[in-house]
Amino acid sequence: MILETIPQIGRLSPRQKLALAGELWDEVTAMSELFPVCPETVALLEARYADYQRDPAGALSWDEFKKQFRPAS
Repeated sequence: MILETIPQIGRLSPRQKLALAGELWDEVTAMSELFPVCPETVALLEARYADYQRDPAGALSWDEFKKQFRPAS
């Protein structure tokens, strides 16, 4: 795990961790050519987005999704 390799990350404040996550995300997305998306995945995403555009009210917020699909503990 990364925290075992770079333990300083565990000492960052929540705000610093969020900033780091954002910086890492920006860096990785700038290298998108290294992570090709297969045509089947593109087609699936396009179909789901079209469904959303037809019926935005049918979509779940992230919180609603987690409540509905989180395993019972």
